[in-house]
Amino acid sequence: MEALIELRFMGVAQPELKGAIERVFGTLSRDLFHALPGTVFCNVDDRGDYPSEQRAALTLQTFTHVLVRWIVDVYHCTPHRGLAGRTPLEVWQSQERESSFDLPAFPQQVDLMVGP
Repeated sequence: MEALIELRFMGVAQPELKGAIERVFGTLSRDLFHALPGTVFCNVDDRGDYPSEQRAALTLQTFTHVLVRWIVDVYHCTPHRGLAGRTPLEVWQSQERESSFDLPAFPQQVDLMVGP
């Protein structure tokens, strides 16, 4: 069987090779993760004597809820410089009537398209 996925490994400490995901991680770290209990900060100096292990208290279910709420209620409602000061929600709403896409014939195909 022929492989349908090609793995490409990016070099360590070369963020220029993966700018989009590095941007996402940076935004999440700065605006969400470091505000949660148990954060480990960006480095040991920033952490100081903060007891991360003792304060970490989120279950995976709670973290997932917090992450989704942050994306919906904060990120999508915050003006972005790259969107000329508009929010992602405003851009989506302004373009949703102009854009369309065909749904796959079978719901299982969505998993193949976007992953589990």
